[in-house]
Formats: sequence, C-alpha cells, structure tokens
Amino acid sequence: MFDVSHAFQVSVFIKSAGMGALLGAAYFVFMLLRRSGIAGTAAVVVQDLLFFILAAIASFAFIFEVNAGSVRFYIFAGEAIGFCLVYMFPLRSLAVFIGNNVYKLRKKTFLLIEKINMKKNKKKSQNTEKNSKKLLHKS
Repeated sequence: MFDVSHAFQVSVFIKSAGMGALLGAAYFVFMLLRRSGIAGTAAVVVQDLLFFILAAIASFAFIFEVNAGSVRFYIFAGEAIGFCLVYMFPLRSLAVFIGNNVYKLRKKTFLLIEKINMKKNKKKSQNTEKNSKKLLHKS
C-alpha cells in the first residue's frame, strides 16, 4: 500500500468522473442506433455486451494507470456520476430528438420509394393493358 493524500484522492475522483462521462458519451452512440429503429433485439444484446466488456476493460486500465491498480469505491462512484451526468441529462433528450428524426426520415424515404415503385408498376400495367386490347381488336 502507498500513502495517498486527500488532494490525490480528489483528483482521482474528478478524473474518474471524466472517465464516466466518456463512457456515457460512448453509450450515446448505441442509444442513437436504438432510437432510430436500426437495431433489432439481437443487435441490442450484442451492443450491450460489447459496451460492458469495453467499459470494464477501460475502467480496469483507468484504475491501473491512475491509482496504481488500487481499487477504491470513490473511483466507481465518480465513474457512475460522470456517466449519469452525460447520459441521463443533456444527451438523453438530444438522443431522443435525433433518433426520432432519423426514424421519421427513414420512414418517409421508404414511403417515397414505395410510391415511386407503385407509379412505375401502374404505368407498366396500363401499357400492358393497352397492348392486350390492341391485340384483341386486331384479331
């Protein structure tokens, strides 16, 4: 064990809050995918597993680098506070807004493509109908 001062502990706590904020921002990307409707159930499970594995590795490396591998409760508390500050408050409303707009844009795009295809199919059927009537009248 090594002797740590209060100033050192406070600096580690603030750094851990920054680490938690980075993890919250990283999770924001997964949240956008979910809100936009792109990710299905299996993709959500894979994303969650991937995020938690990467977060555990990042936390381990952070603790090893900043606090010489000595695990302290205040480090995890700082990470949780930083994560919540980023994920829960400002980015959550932004993610909902962006995700809903991406979903609406996707829906409008698919509807437009469907409408264009229907017009093309209608023209083809009208042309086929005209050609068949011409053939019937000639014979």
